Amino acid sequence: MTDLVNSPKHYKNMSITLVLEPIALTSQLDFDLGNAFKYLFRYKNKGNPILDLQKAEYYLNHAFKYGNFKLYKKVLRESNLIFDAFVKNGDNFLKACKWDYKYSVRENLESLSFWLADEIKRYEPFKKDKNEIPNIYGTNTVKPKQEVPKNLKSALVETGFFTPKEAESITKTIEELHNTLMSD
Repeated sequence: MTDLVNSPKHYKNMSITLVLEPIALTSQLDFDLGNAFKYLFRYKNKGNPILDLQKAEYYLNHAFKYGNFKLYKKVLRESNLIFDAFVKNGDNFLKACKWDYKYSVRENLESLSFWLADEIKRYEPFKKDKNEIPNIYGTNTVKPKQEVPKNLKSALVETGFFTPKEAESITKTIEELHNTLMSD
């Protein structure tokens, strides 16, 4: 039996899902903050996250210097339903930086700036220093000693696992590897 009070048939097909594109928000902002938000909305999905994050950082810094904070206060508030939808729904940078209406727009943008700096560090590629080699996981770096210990051969023989000839061969291989790493 149909419940005509709580679920009338004539309203069943009227429910819609509203899909908001980021341009609905970015077009309400000025060039700098609109661009910063554009790059932040897309950085995980465009193929080069570090580049989009760096561009967002550039535009966000420019917005801090030259931005229209009167406009930002008008747009970036809870009563702007488009902005509020992005703050409260979906997986985006506004949720990640913990945008909170109890703080001023400037404070929230500063929080966004700190989050952005951390996100850039997270996505930066490993930078190889001349004297560093990656550990087995490829993340942290380990600085090799400047020289192979002179007593390596005798230390290997003393373990009882290697003959003097084997220890000499191992020492030679280690020295060659060390020299190769140090020359890069």
